[in-house]
Amino acid sequence: MNRKNSILMVFILTLAITLIAIFAYSLDNPHVDVNSIGCQSCHYVVSGPMPSWMSHVPQDIDDTQYNNLCWGCHTGSPPNILYEKTHSSLRWTTIERNYGDWTTECRTCHSPHQQMQFRKWSTISYLYRGAASSATSNTITKTGAGWADNQWASHVVVGNTSYLNLNYKILSNTSDTLTVQGTLNNNYVKPGATFGIAYGKLVKEIINAKNVKFFRPVGANNFADYDSTYDGVCEVCHTQTQNPSNNLPRYRNTGYTTIDNHNVGANCTDCHFHVNGFSAGSNCGSCHGIPPVSDASKVTTPNATGSDTYGKHELHNVTKGYQCTTCHYAAVCYGQQDPAPATIPIRIGFNLFSGAYIGGIYDAQTTPPVTDGYVASDPNTTITNTGTKTCDNLYCHGKLTNGTSWGSGANTTPAWGTVGVTVACGDCHKATNANPPTLGNHTKHAGSTELNLACTLCHSTYPTGHVNNQANVAFSTDPRVSGASYSGSTTMFDSYGQCSNIYCHGAGEPQWGGTLADAAQCDSCHGGNAAATTATGGLGPMTLPKHT
Repeated sequence: MNRKNSILMVFILTLAITLIAIFAYSLDNPHVDVNSIGCQSCHYVVSGPMPSWMSHVPQDIDDTQYNNLCWGCHTGSPPNILYEKTHSSLRWTTIERNYGDWTTECRTCHSPHQQMQFRKWSTISYLYRGAASSATSNTITKTGAGWADNQWASHVVVGNTSYLNLNYKILSNTSDTLTVQGTLNNNYVKPGATFGIAYGKLVKEIINAKNVKFFRPVGANNFADYDSTYDGVCEVCHTQTQNPSNNLPRYRNTGYTTIDNHNVGANCTDCHFHVNGFSAGSNCGSCHGIPPVSDASKVTTPNATGSDTYGKHELHNVTKGYQCTTCHYAAVCYGQQDPAPATIPIRIGFNLFSGAYIGGIYDAQTTPPVTDGYVASDPNTTITNTGTKTCDNLYCHGKLTNGTSWGSGANTTPAWGTVGVTVACGDCHKATNANPPTLGNHTKHAGSTELNLACTLCHSTYPTGHVNNQANVAFSTDPRVSGASYSGSTTMFDSYGQCSNIYCHGAGEPQWGGTLADAAQCDSCHGGNAAATTATGGLGPMTLPKHT
């Protein structure tokens, strides 16, 4: 290597080292050394190993190498390193995928290196700006600021607005003092220095060749604020979004001939969760718990019509595992409607076991805050308003949608949310020898004046409150039924089958639900005369204690 080349190599290495130092220093929170992040975390460094994301083979349009670079750290563990899905056609149903396949990478909206909002827009991007009264190695105090506790937690503070590289994550705050992550540079972050608090989500200042102002989640310069300049982070890309009810243009970067006031200035992620790729209606929990199981998780959105009790959601949804749509079928989020209603009634629509039983009756409460606050979301469901808060004509509680009581239970119209009351065997269908179920041949087998057999002889395993649209046929190990089988479907109200290999029936296989009305039925278990044998049609006369 000649002298000229040697000098050039030294210059290149010096420049590279200098640039690395500059870029390392200019990395903004949270991609900083206090979080063990530096250039080498994402970039190939000479003599170092190749980053795994560079060899990743994409599996779909979202699974790009650059997205996997981000997902390498953003796994959701620990929780503060959020995992988010990207905005793409994969997050929408077939009906909503009218524009073909499309995807948006993390890097489209986010800068991995710097907080470009306050770097570009300076003073107007700060949510609070003032001169520090005092500063320590990890606190900035502004006497008389009057902040709410933790109002600025997870925001970013620029410790001295003349030196934008000096930005730090705010861990917490009191009424006048910010506590930050890492160590403040007190040569510049000091009493009298002007500091600024920014939202700080690493959102780019230019997306889709358009200026972006993203200063806060709610209000002016948020996701989409409907002012005359279309610079919201959601607005700058959208060209075809519209109101699904009346097709008016909604939040487009080309402007609006007619204004569609869809939650103007609201936090879009209240209903369009980033973790679900911003798909619509992804966050039912923005108004109430999923499900509401305590006073704290009842309806909280101010203009929603809330129930005065959280009812039996925990039993039905958590313990029994019934989906929300079992009782709230087709209950789409009201937040998607325009104009938004003044009150948001509770939508009831019964759809049980994949449509096996559709419809029913719910008698709604009338006490405030719910007054006529219920609507049927399914045409087969009826809402009445006399205030009993009871369900009726539901299979799960012993009735059919036409009002027939298939189970003849003691409580087929239970009240929703009655404190201390739980459903027990006998409430939905009869369940004792003195008062046996009436379907099929239960009376003959279980009735106290008949064979008086225990329910567990043929239903040996079933959970309490076993509402699953199944008869739960499972023969016990009792010698009379051990090894027996049932040929029919166990789904409720399907055609009955036959029992076989049961001691009580000999070699016969009688039809469940049949009657012993004629000789043919008798002969199904044994022959009809003294000479009969198994070869000629039975076992001969039987000496069992019960026949008819």
